[in-house]
Amino acid sequence: MMRKIGRNDSCPCGSGKKYKRCCGRNVAMQESVDQINNELYRVYQELISTTTKYENKINELHERYNYPSFGDKETGEIYHTGLTPWFVSSVSIFKNNDTILKRLYRTNQKKLSLRAKNILVKWLHAEPSVYQVVAVESPSKEFMTVKELQTEESFYIPIQNADDFIKGSHLVGLVIPFAQHHNFLLTMVKLYDRNKQFFLKLLNQFEEKEGGIIEHFPQFLVDSLSSDSIESTWDEPAYQAVATLLTEHLSKKGINDHVITESINHWNSFCQKENPTIKRVEPYAAALDYYIQKIIVNNNHITQAKIAKEYNTSSSTLSNIYRRLIQALT
Repeated sequence: MMRKIGRNDSCPCGSGKKYKRCCGRNVAMQESVDQINNELYRVYQELISTTTKYENKINELHERYNYPSFGDKETGEIYHTGLTPWFVSSVSIFKNNDTILKRLYRTNQKKLSLRAKNILVKWLHAEPSVYQVVAVESPSKEFMTVKELQTEESFYIPIQNADDFIKGSHLVGLVIPFAQHHNFLLTMVKLYDRNKQFFLKLLNQFEEKEGGIIEHFPQFLVDSLSSDSIESTWDEPAYQAVATLLTEHLSKKGINDHVITESINHWNSFCQKENPTIKRVEPYAAALDYYIQKIIVNNNHITQAKIAKEYNTSSSTLSNIYRRLIQALT
């Protein structure tokens, strides 16, 4: 049986230092981090349960902040899901004006270690913002790095499935601290078809309002999700029309959302580099479709003639635009 290393023993790494001042220090620090996070995630799980407990009150808030102007049911559901963290952290629902999060803090503050308590109190001051996914870590892919758009501060966020997140996409939500990493409060809204400049402009607009984004978050979320805001991310209406037509065709063919998102990002990059003049959207959407099939999906059986027929355009026009796409994007 291996003898346990004493704190005052020589460190087995051969440094000549005592274990407690060498590798033992790292072990103690990691144990401390794990202990703090265990405390905080216990509170986090309790928050999830408490949110369920007050489901009726939260539903009443959803009715109060209901925006029926969305064109489809799915967008409306995303909006309501995105509001829940704001309800929990920023909207008072109790007689003493406590939020759900503040009441949870009051009931847990005496049960926590000092370091865990000091981190938990920061949850009370978290404000919603927009974050860009800058990296999905590998090889484990258990964390991603996101960057807040205005401050450019980076945060290390645990994830369950790396395939759920795309580098360059944007997330709207409230980030809260843990020991040596952060997490989103309850959930976040994923937005793949908006660009950074759009969000920076929107954030600046809401900062100028009295109370800022934290007071006007429902409207901020509406503006982020509305179809008008999508169109405003494109320099020309024709560019948006190409993206829309392409999305429709790819969706009908069963192409998954991640590939569609990547395709739109390629098209956005091409527009920014080439600033094309578009008279008809069909040839461009067709050339993009062919580009995606060949470059992204690796479908070697597709032909230009087949894609051209699908979009009611000519093979020669598709081929010319396809060559421009290849030159600009590869």
